[in-house]
Amino acid sequence: MFGFTSRKPVCSRAPHTDEELWSAFRHLLEKKLARTSYEFISLRAMLASLEQASQGMQPELSFASVCRTFTELYWAAVLRYPEYYIDAPEAAARCVRSYMTSYEMDIAKLSLAVRTKLDSEIGREWQKNAVGVICEGLLYMVYGFSCQEQVLRFNTSALAFMTRNRMQLEELAERALADFVHDRKHIQL
Repeated sequence: MFGFTSRKPVCSRAPHTDEELWSAFRHLLEKKLARTSYEFISLRAMLASLEQASQGMQPELSFASVCRTFTELYWAAVLRYPEYYIDAPEAAARCVRSYMTSYEMDIAKLSLAVRTKLDSEIGREWQKNAVGVICEGLLYMVYGFSCQEQVLRFNTSALAFMTRNRMQLEELAERALADFVHDRKHIQL
C-alpha cells in the first residue's frame, strides 16, 4: 500500500498505555512487515524531529521537518549499507545515489539550492510511500496525517511515550534497519 492511500489517516485520540504503545512499535519494527527501509528510517526521523512538534490537544509535526531529517538519515544509510542500496528498489535510493554521483558524497557540502531540491524529491517519495504505511504499521495509535495540510497529528499519550523512550526506540529502529538490510542482501545474492 502506498503511504498516501491509507484508508484511515486519523489516529485514535484515546490515551494508550505504554504496553499498548510498545506493542504498536514492535508491530512496525518486525522485519516481516517491512518492504523497504523507509519504515525504519522514517521512525528515526520522526523521533529526531519530536522537539519540533507543536503542543496542544493534538500535537502536530510538519512533513517538511520530518522529511529533512529523513533525507539526512537516508543519505547516511546509503553510505553505510552500499551493498543493499546499490540495487535497492526504493526510489529514494536512486535519488540519493544520483545526487551523490552528481555532487558530493557529504550531504553537508550540498549548496542550499541543491539540498532544497533533494529534500523536495525525497519528501515526495516519503509522503507517497511511507506516511500511511507507518501510520498503519503503528496500528493508528501514534499519529494520523493530512497530506493536504502536510502534517502528522500525534496522539498525546503516544508523543509523551516517544519522548520518554526516544533513545531506546531509535536503537530498536537502527537494529531493525541493519537486520532488514542484512536479510535483503542475502536474498539478492
